[in-house]
Amino acid sequence: SYIEKEMKPQAVFLCTVDEELKISSFFRGISEADLTPEEKTALNGTDRRNIFNSDHRSWFIAGLDMAGENIGVFALAYPSGDKPDPEITFDLMNSIIEELDNYFYAIKANRFKHMMIMEIQHCLKSKNLAEAIDRAVNMIGDAVPIQDLFLLYLDEDLEGQSTLQYLVYHNMAKAYDSTETRNPELDALIKA
Repeated sequence: SYIEKEMKPQAVFLCTVDEELKISSFFRGISEADLTPEEKTALNGTDRRNIFNSDHRSWFIAGLDMAGENIGVFALAYPSGDKPDPEITFDLMNSIIEELDNYFYAIKANRFKHMMIMEIQHCLKSKNLAEAIDRAVNMIGDAVPIQDLFLLYLDEDLEGQSTLQYLVYHNMAKAYDSTETRNPELDALIKA
């Protein structure tokens, strides 16, 4: 990898959220058991840039953040007597962190989308369609700002006749429900 070939650290440490959005730590060149208590404390810090010197290693520690939210720590260790230039090392680490940010953001966004879909499906299992849609729309509104939402659906009665129905939400509050009252302007637009 680029880190091992070009930066040549003794060890690599990464602590961040995994696919389940749980905090996980990853080690290369060292195990958690090899860390001193002081190193563990330093690696759990959230400093943007920090150098921690132990008896055996010098850790270059950088916090990972996504849109201002701390999501973990990335650190490289070098033997105490063979420490690279801090400015260059942190500049290279920042480049790596930007790539990690993109990767972790994609994981977090995909997980969030998946969880939203699962929750919406759960909401829509209700026997009362209007209530199910209201709950799903409110849940979407909590996650994504939506000013106006227009939903069209076919409502089939017991005799098999289909009627085009609609729901209109303004600022996530139901403005129109065609099963209760129809809006002549919307009806004309739909028929056009």
